[in-house]
Amino acid sequence: MTKLKLREFLRKGYDGLTGMISSNRASFAFFVGLLATVLVYRIQLTIGLFTHPVKPFDFNPTQHPAWFTLAYLPYDLVFVLVCFLLSWLFSRITYLFKQGKAISFSKISGLILLHLVLMMMLLVHGVHSRLLFDVQTGLDISAIKEAFSGISLLKTLKFIEIRDYLFLIFPFAFFWLVLLSPFRLTVWMVRFSILLFLFLSSLSILTTHGRARDVPEEIRLNPAFFLLSDMTESVFFGHSVKDQNGNTVKVTRSVSPLSRPLGPGLSEMERFGSAKRTPPWNIVFFIMESVGTRYIFDTSHGHPMPMPFLHKISEEGWFLKKHYTTSNVSTKAIFSLFSGLYDFFNRENFGTRVDAEVPAIHNWLGEGYDSFLVTPSSISWYFPTKFVKNN
Repeated sequence: MTKLKLREFLRKGYDGLTGMISSNRASFAFFVGLLATVLVYRIQLTIGLFTHPVKPFDFNPTQHPAWFTLAYLPYDLVFVLVCFLLSWLFSRITYLFKQGKAISFSKISGLILLHLVLMMMLLVHGVHSRLLFDVQTGLDISAIKEAFSGISLLKTLKFIEIRDYLFLIFPFAFFWLVLLSPFRLTVWMVRFSILLFLFLSSLSILTTHGRARDVPEEIRLNPAFFLLSDMTESVFFGHSVKDQNGNTVKVTRSVSPLSRPLGPGLSEMERFGSAKRTPPWNIVFFIMESVGTRYIFDTSHGHPMPMPFLHKISEEGWFLKKHYTTSNVSTKAIFSLFSGLYDFFNRENFGTRVDAEVPAIHNWLGEGYDSFLVTPSSISWYFPTKFVKNN
Protein backbone atom coordinates (compact mmCIF):
# COMPACT_ATOMS: atom_id res chain seq x y z
CA MET A 1 0.00 0.00 0.00
CA THR A 2 2.81 2.40 0.89
CA LYS A 3 4.62 1.69 -2.37
CA LEU A 4 1.46 2.34 -4.35
CA LYS A 5 0.92 5.69 -2.63
CA LEU A 6 4.53 6.63 -3.22
CA ARG A 7 4.26 5.71 -6.91
CA GLU A 8 1.04 7.67 -7.19
CA PHE A 9 2.65 10.68 -5.54
CA LEU A 10 5.68 10.52 -7.84
CA ARG A 11 3.44 10.10 -10.88
CA LYS A 12 1.39 13.15 -9.95
CA GLY A 13 4.55 15.13 -9.28
CA TYR A 14 5.98 14.10 -12.64
CA ASP A 15 2.73 14.97 -14.43
CA GLY A 16 2.62 18.34 -12.68
CA LEU A 17 6.22 19.10 -13.60
CA THR A 18 5.59 18.01 -17.19
CA GLY A 19 2.58 20.29 -17.39
CA MET A 20 4.53 23.26 -16.02
CA ILE A 21 7.38 22.69 -18.47
CA SER A 22 5.04 22.35 -21.44
CA SER A 23 3.22 25.56 -20.47
CA ASN A 24 6.40 27.62 -20.13
CA ARG A 25 9.57 25.98 -21.34
CA ALA A 26 11.45 29.31 -21.53
CA SER A 27 11.34 29.88 -17.76
CA PHE A 28 12.82 26.45 -17.09
CA ALA A 29 15.48 27.06 -19.75
CA PHE A 30 16.26 30.30 -17.91
CA PHE A 31 16.45 28.32 -14.65
CA VAL A 32 18.96 25.85 -16.11
CA GLY A 33 21.11 28.58 -17.66
CA LEU A 34 21.19 30.64 -14.48
CA LEU A 35 21.96 27.60 -12.33
CA ALA A 36 24.90 26.76 -14.60
CA THR A 37 26.10 30.38 -14.31
CA VAL A 38 26.24 30.46 -10.51
CA LEU A 39 27.83 27.00 -10.28
CA VAL A 40 30.60 27.87 -12.74
CA TYR A 41 31.16 31.18 -10.94
CA ARG A 42 31.45 29.44 -7.55
CA ILE A 43 33.83 26.80 -8.98
CA GLN A 44 36.05 29.45 -10.64
CA LEU A 45 36.06 31.50 -7.45
CA THR A 46 37.12 28.52 -5.33
CA ILE A 47 39.90 27.54 -7.74
CA GLY A 48 41.12 31.14 -7.85
CA LEU A 49 41.17 31.48 -4.07
CA PHE A 50 43.47 28.48 -3.76
CA THR A 51 45.64 28.91 -6.87
CA HIS A 52 45.78 32.61 -7.78
CA PRO A 53 49.04 34.28 -6.67
CA VAL A 54 47.17 37.34 -5.35
CA LYS A 55 44.44 36.47 -2.86
CA PRO A 56 41.52 38.91 -2.44
CA PHE A 57 41.36 40.40 1.06
CA ASP A 58 44.49 38.45 2.06
CA PHE A 59 42.57 35.18 1.93
CA ASN A 60 44.57 32.41 3.57
CA PRO A 61 43.87 28.99 1.98
CA THR A 62 45.44 27.13 4.91
CA GLN A 63 42.65 28.28 7.22
CA HIS A 64 39.85 26.84 5.09
CA PRO A 65 39.15 23.44 3.52
CA ALA A 66 38.79 23.21 -0.25
CA TRP A 67 35.02 22.70 0.04
CA PHE A 68 34.43 25.73 2.29
CA THR A 69 32.52 27.67 -0.42
CA LEU A 70 29.77 25.04 -0.31
CA ALA A 71 28.57 26.80 2.82
CA TYR A 72 27.79 29.87 0.71
CA LEU A 73 25.79 28.05 -1.98
CA PRO A 74 22.43 29.05 -0.40
CA TYR A 75 23.08 32.65 -1.50
CA ASP A 76 23.49 31.45 -5.09
CA LEU A 77 20.64 28.95 -5.01
CA VAL A 78 18.16 31.39 -3.45
CA PHE A 79 19.11 33.91 -6.13
CA VAL A 80 18.42 31.33 -8.87
CA LEU A 81 15.11 30.32 -7.29
CA VAL A 82 13.90 33.92 -6.93
CA CYS A 83 14.79 34.74 -10.54
CA PHE A 84 13.03 31.61 -11.79
CA LEU A 85 9.85 32.31 -9.80
CA LEU A 86 9.75 35.90 -11.06
CA SER A 87 10.16 34.77 -14.67
CA TRP A 88 7.51 32.07 -14.27
CA LEU A 89 5.03 34.50 -12.68
CA PHE A 90 5.72 37.01 -15.44
CA SER A 91 4.98 34.34 -18.03
CA ARG A 92 1.50 33.85 -16.53
CA ILE A 93 0.55 37.25 -17.93
CA THR A 94 0.14 35.65 -21.35
CA TYR A 95 -3.02 33.91 -20.12
CA LEU A 96 -4.66 37.30 -19.70
CA PHE A 97 -4.56 37.85 -23.46
CA LYS A 98 -7.14 36.28 -25.72
CA GLN A 99 -5.99 37.55 -29.09
CA GLY A 100 -3.31 35.69 -31.00
CA LYS A 101 -1.15 38.74 -31.80
CA ALA A 102 -1.05 39.85 -28.17
CA ILE A 103 0.01 36.39 -27.04
CA SER A 104 2.75 36.24 -29.67
CA PHE A 105 4.02 39.69 -28.74
CA SER A 106 4.09 38.85 -25.02
CA LYS A 107 5.98 35.61 -25.66
CA ILE A 108 8.58 37.30 -27.88
CA SER A 109 9.05 40.19 -25.44
CA GLY A 110 9.34 37.74 -22.56
CA LEU A 111 11.98 35.76 -24.43
CA ILE A 112 13.96 38.94 -25.12
CA LEU A 113 13.65 40.00 -21.49
CA LEU A 114 14.97 36.64 -20.28
CA HIS A 115 18.02 37.01 -22.54
CA LEU A 116 18.65 40.54 -21.25
CA VAL A 117 18.39 39.42 -17.63
CA LEU A 118 20.63 36.42 -18.26
CA MET A 119 23.23 38.63 -19.96
CA MET A 120 23.09 41.14 -17.10
CA MET A 121 23.57 38.40 -14.51
CA LEU A 122 26.50 37.00 -16.50
CA LEU A 123 28.15 40.43 -16.56
CA VAL A 124 27.59 40.93 -12.83
CA HIS A 125 29.14 37.57 -11.96
CA GLY A 126 32.01 37.92 -14.44
CA VAL A 127 32.96 41.49 -13.51
CA HIS A 128 32.68 40.73 -9.79
CA SER A 129 35.07 37.79 -10.18
CA ARG A 130 37.60 39.87 -12.14
CA LEU A 131 37.45 42.72 -9.61
CA LEU A 132 38.07 40.35 -6.70
CA PHE A 133 41.43 39.20 -8.04
CA ASP A 134 42.52 42.23 -10.09
CA VAL A 135 41.42 45.07 -7.79
CA GLN A 136 40.53 43.17 -4.60
CA THR A 137 37.06 44.62 -4.36
CA GLY A 138 33.60 43.54 -5.38
CA LEU A 139 31.19 44.97 -7.94
CA ASP A 140 29.42 47.79 -6.10
CA ILE A 141 27.96 51.20 -6.83
CA SER A 142 31.29 53.00 -6.63
CA ALA A 143 32.87 50.60 -9.15
CA ILE A 144 29.98 51.14 -11.56
CA LYS A 145 30.18 54.93 -11.17
CA GLU A 146 33.90 54.85 -11.82
CA ALA A 147 33.41 52.65 -14.87
CA PHE A 148 30.95 55.14 -16.39
CA SER A 149 32.95 58.23 -15.43
CA GLY A 150 34.59 58.46 -18.85
CA ILE A 151 36.01 55.05 -19.68
CA SER A 152 35.58 54.09 -23.32
CA LEU A 153 33.60 50.95 -24.09
CA LEU A 154 36.18 49.91 -26.70
CA LYS A 155 38.96 50.09 -24.10
CA THR A 156 36.87 48.02 -21.72
CA LEU A 157 36.36 45.31 -24.34
CA LYS A 158 40.14 44.97 -24.70
CA PHE A 159 40.29 43.58 -21.17
CA ILE A 160 37.91 40.72 -21.98
CA GLU A 161 39.79 37.45 -22.37
CA ILE A 162 38.81 34.24 -24.16
CA ARG A 163 37.69 32.61 -20.92
CA ASP A 164 35.40 35.58 -20.31
CA TYR A 165 33.73 35.09 -23.69
CA LEU A 166 33.27 31.40 -22.93
CA PHE A 167 31.68 32.35 -19.61
CA LEU A 168 29.28 34.65 -21.49
CA ILE A 169 28.35 32.08 -24.13
CA PHE A 170 27.77 28.79 -22.32
CA PRO A 171 24.61 29.78 -20.30
CA PHE A 172 22.88 30.77 -23.55
CA ALA A 173 23.91 27.40 -24.97
CA PHE A 174 22.16 25.70 -22.05
CA PHE A 175 19.16 27.97 -22.48
CA TRP A 176 18.61 27.10 -26.13
CA LEU A 177 19.46 23.44 -25.56
CA VAL A 178 16.57 23.18 -23.12
CA LEU A 179 14.33 25.30 -25.32
CA LEU A 180 14.90 23.45 -28.60
CA SER A 181 15.47 19.87 -27.41
CA PRO A 182 12.76 17.22 -27.75
CA PHE A 183 10.25 17.49 -24.97
CA ARG A 184 11.33 14.30 -23.18
CA LEU A 185 14.95 15.39 -23.16
CA THR A 186 13.90 18.81 -21.85
CA VAL A 187 11.97 17.19 -19.01
CA TRP A 188 14.99 15.02 -18.17
CA MET A 189 17.35 18.03 -18.08
CA VAL A 190 14.97 20.02 -15.90
CA ARG A 191 14.51 17.08 -13.52
CA PHE A 192 18.28 16.66 -13.25
CA SER A 193 18.70 20.40 -12.57
CA ILE A 194 16.05 20.33 -9.84
CA LEU A 195 17.64 17.26 -8.20
CA LEU A 196 21.04 18.96 -8.38
CA PHE A 197 19.50 22.08 -6.84
CA LEU A 198 18.06 20.06 -3.94
CA PHE A 199 21.28 18.08 -3.46
CA LEU A 200 23.43 21.23 -3.30
CA SER A 201 20.98 22.84 -0.89
CA SER A 202 21.26 19.87 1.47
CA LEU A 203 25.02 19.69 1.05
CA SER A 204 25.48 23.36 1.91
CA ILE A 205 23.66 22.86 5.21
CA LEU A 206 25.88 19.92 6.15
CA THR A 207 29.13 21.71 5.26
CA THR A 208 28.57 24.90 7.26
CA HIS A 209 31.64 25.58 9.41
CA GLY A 210 32.46 28.02 12.18
CA ARG A 211 34.77 30.27 10.14
CA ALA A 212 32.18 30.96 7.45
CA ARG A 213 31.36 34.37 8.93
CA ASP A 214 35.02 35.46 8.92
CA VAL A 215 35.12 35.50 5.12
CA PRO A 216 34.30 38.92 3.57
CA GLU A 217 30.84 39.29 2.08
CA GLU A 218 32.39 39.95 -1.34
CA ILE A 219 33.30 36.24 -1.33
CA ARG A 220 30.37 34.89 0.66
CA LEU A 221 27.45 36.57 -1.07
CA ASN A 222 26.25 36.00 -4.56
CA PRO A 223 27.50 38.91 -6.73
CA ALA A 224 23.96 40.01 -7.57
CA PHE A 225 22.97 39.99 -3.87
CA PHE A 226 26.17 41.86 -3.01
CA LEU A 227 25.41 44.57 -5.58
CA LEU A 228 21.78 44.85 -4.45
CA SER A 229 22.81 45.12 -0.80
CA ASP A 230 25.29 47.88 -1.65
CA MET A 231 22.62 49.72 -3.68
CA THR A 232 20.17 49.44 -0.80
CA GLU A 233 22.76 50.69 1.66
CA SER A 234 23.67 53.67 -0.52
CA VAL A 235 20.01 54.61 -1.10
CA PHE A 236 18.70 54.27 2.46
CA PHE A 237 21.86 54.88 4.50
CA GLY A 238 23.97 56.98 2.15
CA HIS A 239 23.24 60.20 4.05
CA SER A 240 25.01 58.90 7.15
CA VAL A 241 28.24 58.41 5.21
CA LYS A 242 28.04 61.94 3.86
CA ASP A 243 27.37 63.43 7.28
CA GLN A 244 30.17 61.42 8.82
CA ASN A 245 32.66 62.78 6.30
CA GLY A 246 31.12 66.25 6.06
CA ASN A 247 34.17 68.03 7.46
CA THR A 248 36.35 66.59 4.72
CA VAL A 249 33.91 67.35 1.93
CA LYS A 250 33.32 70.98 2.92
CA VAL A 251 36.97 72.04 2.83
CA THR A 252 37.38 74.87 0.29
CA ARG A 253 40.15 76.99 -1.13
CA SER A 254 39.54 79.62 1.54
CA VAL A 255 41.22 77.30 4.07
CA SER A 256 43.95 76.17 1.74
CA PRO A 257 47.31 75.20 3.27
CA LEU A 258 48.80 78.19 1.44
CA SER A 259 47.67 80.39 4.34
CA ARG A 260 49.49 78.24 6.89
CA PRO A 261 53.09 78.87 7.93
CA LEU A 262 55.55 76.51 6.27
CA GLY A 263 58.36 77.05 8.75
CA PRO A 264 58.11 73.85 10.87
CA GLY A 265 57.77 71.67 7.81
CA LEU A 266 60.79 73.22 6.10
CA SER A 267 63.01 73.06 9.17
CA GLU A 268 62.28 69.36 9.56
CA MET A 269 62.98 68.80 5.88
CA GLU A 270 66.28 70.64 6.18
CA ARG A 271 67.25 68.48 9.13
CA PHE A 272 66.71 65.16 7.36
CA GLY A 273 66.88 66.18 3.72
CA SER A 274 69.56 67.06 1.22
CA ALA A 275 71.90 70.04 1.26
CA LYS A 276 70.50 73.56 0.97
CA ARG A 277 70.05 75.04 -2.47
CA THR A 278 69.19 78.55 -3.55
CA PRO A 279 67.42 77.56 -6.80
CA PRO A 280 63.88 76.18 -6.33
CA TRP A 281 63.38 72.45 -6.33
CA ASN A 282 61.76 70.65 -9.24
CA ILE A 283 59.15 68.27 -7.86
CA VAL A 284 58.26 65.46 -10.26
CA PHE A 285 56.04 62.47 -9.54
CA PHE A 286 56.40 59.40 -11.74
CA ILE A 287 53.22 57.34 -11.47
CA MET A 288 53.31 53.95 -13.20
CA GLU A 289 50.11 51.99 -13.02
CA SER A 290 50.51 48.51 -11.49
CA VAL A 291 54.33 48.55 -11.56
CA GLY A 292 56.00 47.25 -8.40
CA THR A 293 59.32 48.58 -7.16
CA ARG A 294 60.76 45.06 -7.27
CA TYR A 295 60.56 45.20 -11.07
CA ILE A 296 61.80 48.66 -12.05
CA PHE A 297 65.42 48.23 -10.89
CA ASP A 298 65.75 44.45 -11.08
CA THR A 299 69.18 43.52 -12.45
CA SER A 300 69.25 39.95 -11.13
CA HIS A 301 70.22 37.01 -13.37
CA GLY A 302 72.42 39.30 -15.46
CA HIS A 303 69.61 41.48 -16.78
CA PRO A 304 70.40 45.10 -17.67
CA MET A 305 68.73 47.94 -15.77
CA PRO A 306 65.08 47.90 -16.94
CA MET A 307 64.56 51.66 -16.43
CA PRO A 308 67.93 53.42 -16.51
CA PHE A 309 66.52 56.95 -16.70
CA LEU A 310 64.27 56.40 -13.70
CA HIS A 311 67.19 54.81 -11.84
CA LYS A 312 69.33 57.89 -12.50
CA ILE A 313 66.55 60.18 -11.26
CA SER A 314 66.16 58.09 -8.08
CA GLU A 315 69.85 58.52 -7.28
CA GLU A 316 69.70 62.31 -7.72
CA GLY A 317 66.45 62.83 -5.79
CA TRP A 318 64.50 61.16 -3.01
CA PHE A 319 63.70 57.48 -3.46
CA LEU A 320 61.24 56.55 -0.70
CA LYS A 321 61.91 52.82 -0.35
CA LYS A 322 59.72 52.41 2.74
CA HIS A 323 56.67 54.11 1.28
CA TYR A 324 53.70 51.78 0.88
CA THR A 325 50.43 52.47 -0.85
CA THR A 326 47.36 53.26 1.26
CA SER A 327 45.09 51.15 -0.92
CA ASN A 328 45.05 48.49 -3.62
CA VAL A 329 42.76 50.72 -5.71
CA SER A 330 44.69 53.24 -7.81
CA THR A 331 42.25 56.13 -7.40
CA LYS A 332 42.44 55.82 -3.61
CA ALA A 333 46.23 55.43 -3.59
CA ILE A 334 46.88 58.43 -5.85
CA PHE A 335 44.48 60.54 -3.81
CA SER A 336 46.58 59.80 -0.72
CA LEU A 337 49.80 60.47 -2.61
CA PHE A 338 48.72 63.98 -3.61
CA SER A 339 46.74 64.95 -0.50
CA GLY A 340 48.53 63.18 2.36
CA LEU A 341 45.15 61.91 3.55
CA TYR A 342 43.49 58.52 3.69
CA ASP A 343 40.52 57.94 1.45
CA PHE A 344 37.22 56.65 2.82
CA PHE A 345 37.49 53.29 4.52
CA ASN A 346 34.26 52.16 2.90
CA ARG A 347 33.98 51.09 -0.74
CA GLU A 348 33.43 54.56 -2.18
CA ASN A 349 36.32 56.44 -3.82
CA PHE A 350 36.40 60.01 -2.56
CA GLY A 351 38.80 61.22 -5.26
CA THR A 352 36.28 60.47 -8.02
CA ARG A 353 33.40 62.33 -6.39
CA VAL A 354 32.22 65.63 -7.86
CA ASP A 355 32.62 67.37 -4.48
CA ALA A 356 36.15 66.03 -3.87
CA GLU A 357 37.75 69.34 -2.96
CA VAL A 358 40.55 69.15 -0.41
CA PRO A 359 44.06 70.70 -0.55
CA ALA A 360 46.60 68.80 -2.63
CA ILE A 361 50.39 68.79 -2.56
CA HIS A 362 50.70 71.43 -5.27
CA ASN A 363 48.77 73.84 -3.02
CA TRP A 364 51.79 73.82 -0.70
CA LEU A 365 54.33 74.76 -3.33
CA GLY A 366 53.71 78.50 -3.19
CA GLU A 367 54.37 81.05 -5.91
CA GLY A 368 56.73 80.44 -8.79
CA TYR A 369 55.61 76.88 -9.46
CA ASP A 370 53.59 75.59 -12.39
CA SER A 371 51.61 72.39 -11.86
CA PHE A 372 50.84 70.21 -14.86
CA LEU A 373 50.10 66.59 -15.70
CA VAL A 374 51.53 64.65 -18.64
CA THR A 375 50.28 61.15 -19.43
CA PRO A 376 50.03 59.00 -22.58
CA SER A 377 47.02 57.07 -21.27
CA SER A 378 43.42 57.74 -20.32
CA ILE A 379 43.42 59.10 -16.76
CA SER A 380 39.82 57.98 -16.30
CA TRP A 381 41.14 54.45 -15.71
CA TYR A 382 43.15 55.02 -12.59
CA PHE A 383 43.33 58.73 -11.74
CA PRO A 384 41.19 60.73 -9.21
CA THR A 385 40.39 63.28 -11.89
CA LYS A 386 37.69 65.18 -9.97
CA PHE A 387 39.98 65.70 -6.99
CA VAL A 388 42.78 67.13 -9.14
CA LYS A 389 40.49 69.38 -11.19
CA ASN A 390 38.79 70.82 -8.10
CA ASN A 391 42.04 72.14 -6.59
